[in-house]
Amino acid sequence: MRLFSVLFACLFAVAVVVAGPITGPALAQSGPSVPGQGQPSPIQNILQENRALIEKSSRRTIGPAIAALRDSGLPAARNVLEKWQDKALYQRKSDGLFFFAEKAGEDSYRLIDIATGADAGTANRQNLDRLRPNSGVRALIGAALVPYQLTDPDPAVRSGALDAISRNGEAAHLRALRGAIASETEPGLKARKERLERLLTIAYDPDPAARIAAIESFAGDLGVDVRATLNPLVATTRAVTTGAPPETENIARRLIPGSDALPEAEAYRLLVAAGLAPPRISAADRRNALAAHIEDGAVAGIPLNDLNSEATRERAYAALAARGLGAGHAVAARPACDACLWPETGCHPG
Repeated sequence: MRLFSVLFACLFAVAVVVAGPITGPALAQSGPSVPGQGQPSPIQNILQENRALIEKSSRRTIGPAIAALRDSGLPAARNVLEKWQDKALYQRKSDGLFFFAEKAGEDSYRLIDIATGADAGTANRQNLDRLRPNSGVRALIGAALVPYQLTDPDPAVRSGALDAISRNGEAAHLRALRGAIASETEPGLKARKERLERLLTIAYDPDPAARIAAIESFAGDLGVDVRATLNPLVATTRAVTTGAPPETENIARRLIPGSDALPEAEAYRLLVAAGLAPPRISAADRRNALAAHIEDGAVAGIPLNDLNSEATRERAYAALAARGLGAGHAVAARPACDACLWPETGCHPG
């Protein structure tokens, strides 16, 4: 019996020694905490994952951060977006965590947890950065708030959301708009939602049949909003391709360089813009290059007396360029392609 007790005591001591280090480090490896809380909230995690974009936000780069909040499905997302848009979102410098804040004294602020609204301690003004999104970023945040506002209890808020969609509708609004029609109790707002849903269907629905049906529903309607939605469907642009035009493009016609529809100079400009040809040399640069390579009364084997025409000077410069002696620009007057262009699109080198 004594032997058993000794063994039990030894085993117990080992268990304590082993268990102690296991639990300690596990607690120490938890993420950054908010005063009064344990792990960061899911909404805080989203902000931390997009911290670099948020800290140096611009209209061109901030999209992924806004989309992450908008699409998170978190109850706090709307409030965070609204506070951010209103320049009422703060970041603590010491650890990079985000809070709402209220002034608590001349030099201090009371921090508010962005997920729960609970008190999260205080911070000196010097340890807080107030996020100040510019007008472009605020506009993008406003667009992200539209799905929330479409079902807001206040009719004025719902109307404002429809105004925002009318000004700057996007594909993400289509699903939200469809989900907000059945529950609409105001007849005027419901009619606006149904009209906007059809307009967004024309612009963004991936189903051709749905888009055609929406277009047909506006037969005889001369509204400015309808025309603005339909115009892009018939607009053409010029583009260049190095092979066959993509099958997904709606090709209006192919354009031949040198034709009335596409002068050679314009065709070459398209090639340069697409990075498929070097910029054309200016007449002055070409003249200087030719003058710098006169040897025995000739340039590239062409007598100076023969350099009295544009075609001959181009031929001489082309010979220099072939030897790597030119000015590093394109020479030929004709575009470096004699194939075709698509949807009023562009030249494709043959």
